[in-house]
Amino acid sequence: MEWQLKKFHELSLNELYSIMKLRQDVFILEQKCLYRDLDDLDQNALHQMARINHQVIAYSRLLISKTLVKIQRVMIDKSYRGQRLGYQLMNQNIAYIQTHPVITSAELNAQTHLQAFYQQWGFTAIGQSFLEDGIPHIKMVRVQI
Repeated sequence: MEWQLKKFHELSLNELYSIMKLRQDVFILEQKCLYRDLDDLDQNALHQMARINHQVIAYSRLLISKTLVKIQRVMIDKSYRGQRLGYQLMNQNIAYIQTHPVITSAELNAQTHLQAFYQQWGFTAIGQSFLEDGIPHIKMVRVQI
């Protein structure tokens, strides 16, 4: 397994295809969530991924804006769940964020059933749960990265 963090223009066509396929498989097909995945944010994001045999099996998108990073599209390929890849993915995200002293906080919209998972990295729920694309979510923030 190979972990990589790339800017959009550094992605090969095969990597981009694999990322988009995984995002579609997990969010649109598996979770039955009809939403606009191609949202014009990928071009300015960092793409964290784990690959096996050129197939993306774990992925997240990082959007950095001055002192804040938004962690989005966190997912593991269904065939590879139960192997603690989610923990590895978040460890990769936090390790990257900690190398940038200007980043002072991170946020994500967690599916509510994953709130305890994200708390392990210091994320705290903010406000009430809400529906995002028909799925209950909660905004979570981590400060003092």
